[in-house]
Amino acid sequence: MDEFNREYARAKAASKIFIRNAAAEEVDEAQKIESQKVGHSKSGYVPTGTLQGSITPQFSEDGMKVSVVPLATAEDAEKARKQIKQGEKKIRKVNKPSKNEDAYYYGTAVEFGKGRNPKEPFMKPSGEKVAAHLEKKFEDTMRQALE
Repeated sequence: MDEFNREYARAKAASKIFIRNAAAEEVDEAQKIESQKVGHSKSGYVPTGTLQGSITPQFSEDGMKVSVVPLATAEDAEKARKQIKQGEKKIRKVNKPSKNEDAYYYGTAVEFGKGRNPKEPFMKPSGEKVAAHLEKKFEDTMRQALE
């Protein structure tokens, strides 16, 4: 039983590391897609980097689940536009949900489209791309953890 508990602990620890690395990989991929494709077809589009910088992993308390989400709000984007107009080069990253209950998280509108704005998915393609190779990676991770 002791050996089983040790192997279980190693597998659980390896799983947490795997989940953190997978989340980081998806954040990187979503940011890359967002920066290359979102908004470039719109005339007058001025990227602030707010949406890209807000793509953040949100982990469960036990670290065994993760959701990668864009946390930028319309208020964040407006602040960024003002800062850019004032000449600031570096825009603050958003990595926590807004405390304002009425906050409008515009990443959903970008991903799925809203009104006249076409959908410009960046989260789904990144998730699909990362997930495509994770199964094999996870199997390898578990084999190493249990050796």
